[in-house]
Parts: sequence; structure tokens; C-alpha cells
Amino acid sequence: MSVPEQSALLSDTELSLYLARIGMPNISRDPTFETLKAIVLHHGTSVTWESVNIHYPNPTEREKRASAIAAGVPWEPIKIKPDDVFDWIVRQERGHYCFGMNLLVKRVLRTLGFRVTDLVARISNPAQPLTSLTHRTLRVWDLPETPGGKGKHWVVDLGFGLSPLAPVALGTGDDPWQGPFDPVWIPGTTMGWRLRKGVVGVAHNAAPPSDADTLEQGVYLQAWHGEKHGWSDCYFIQPSTRYTDGDFAISNYYISTHPDSPFLKGLMIVKSQLLESTEPNTFHIRRSSYTHGELVVHDYTTGERSVSKIEDVLGADRTREAKQKYELKVLAETFQIKGLE
Repeated sequence: MSVPEQSALLSDTELSLYLARIGMPNISRDPTFETLKAIVLHHGTSVTWESVNIHYPNPTEREKRASAIAAGVPWEPIKIKPDDVFDWIVRQERGHYCFGMNLLVKRVLRTLGFRVTDLVARISNPAQPLTSLTHRTLRVWDLPETPGGKGKHWVVDLGFGLSPLAPVALGTGDDPWQGPFDPVWIPGTTMGWRLRKGVVGVAHNAAPPSDADTLEQGVYLQAWHGEKHGWSDCYFIQPSTRYTDGDFAISNYYISTHPDSPFLKGLMIVKSQLLESTEPNTFHIRRSSYTHGELVVHDYTTGERSVSKIEDVLGADRTREAKQKYELKVLAETFQIKGLE
């Protein structure tokens, strides 16, 4: 399978449209650490992580699906060609998941002059230690040393459900993957992320197996979940693995169409919002998520957290129609995605 590489730069008009989409039309276009931090934060709090089109396509997508089925052609609900991704996220103001989200971010950063390459990762799952290579993330290389950061290399990921809202530093030595790794925190919130060295399939609180030296070495991205739960693994990055856009196309087709894909098992969507902060040099962030029937709204500044489960809302009415009506209401009211059926 041959798929053209999808790293074409944006035009000046496209870049301006993108920066307006994330609420930063006047941001500096120099490839500095401050610019990188601003893009990560404002993209992450402006663009929703979602795969809604798998379950609730809009009218245009429904027509495309019907035409594809009638013609006997496989229908791929989540598109990851560059023009499709740009149109969907920027012009239609929708969201995406890792394959499209980080493709667009890579194009934006390269257009601004950053050196960016793809990374591939395995999502952590305690019930399944060795998962598939189905997550796309990014590495930003060779940033000048700045007072705001201790490394020249960073992991940037806007395509994960709990995406880091800041670049996460790699090490500063000859091999950045060897650490040491400093955590990154969002001032005014309890949000934090860090990297740790590890072995594929071995959780952070598990003893390494006897054959650990024969297993793939890499780093885990971890998220902070408060004093009670501490750090938890998000995914395992394999630095030595190089994926092409053809590899990502294959992975995307599996993720968006295969019955065993977690995205087909239920609606999943996450929206982070940057609210007005009452304290200088701090941020007020609220994150709303709906995953397999559970709506969680968590304010990472005030600590307020609410949970609503679909079975509690619907009660005895567990019909498919009732579920769809409820989820469409959640999409419209909580995530501002309307016009679906």
C-alpha cells in the first residue's frame, strides 16, 4: 500500500484560519517555545477530541455513507487526508482523534518552522498489557533552550482523550529518551504530565519481568490524577518505530470501522475549556467527557466534579431510541455539536 506523505505546509490563508479557529489570530509566528506552548494550550482548549461521526454522522456524511454502501464501497467515517482534516476541524469547527488531530498540528508547527516528526504508541490498558500500535503522537525537535523549559525535545499530543495541554519535556542528554524527565504542570490547576522510562506492557507499579532486557524499551506518558491516585500510564511510545502515513491510514481504518475497536463500542468525546482565571499567571480549565454512557464534568481549578450515568438518567427506559435521544442531547448541550440525528 502506497500513501503519499501528508506533511505539506499550510498556505498563509490556511494558517490564519487555523490560528483564528484556536482563538490566537495574533500569536507570534516564530518557532519559539512560547509559541509552541500557546498553540498546544489553545488548540487543546478549542478543538474537541471526538469520533462522533462513527455513531452520529451529520446530514452530509449520512449521504456519503448511503452512497458508499449502495456502491459497495467501504465507508470510512473518520477521514485523515490533509484537506479533509483541515476542512473538518477548521472550517466545520468539529473535532478529531489522534490520526487527524496530530496530523493537522504537525502541519501547523512545520509551517511555523518547527522540526516535527511522528511517533507511534500503544494505549495503556491494565486489562491488556500489550495493546496495538494505534496511537499517533508527535516529537518536536531541537527547540532553543528557554527559561520556560529544560529540554530541547518535546512530546506534543493533541489527539489523546486526556491530552497534555503543554509540551512534555524529553531529557536533555545525548539521548533524550533516557531522561531525566521533568513533569509539566498547568499553573492554577491540578493538571500534570510527565514521561518515564519503561518496558512495553509493564505498568509503572509492576515489577519488571525476568526477560525485560529482551523487550521493547521506551517511555510512557503519564498523567497526574491527584494525591489519592498519583501518576498513571497513558500510553507507551516506541522511539525506534517509524510509521509512514500508509501505516496510519491502515490503523485509522481499523480504529474507525472494526467491531473490536473501542471507538465502535460506544460514543466517546472530550472537551477542554479555558475559562477566565481570577488569579494572575494561572489558568482555569474545565474538562467534560462522555465515555460509554458516563458524563463527567471536572473543574481542574476548583476541584468540582460531577458524574452522570446514562442508566441513572434513563431509568427503566433502556431502548436504543432513548439512548440516542439522550446522547444527542448531551452532544448538543455539553459539547455544542448540533444538527445530528
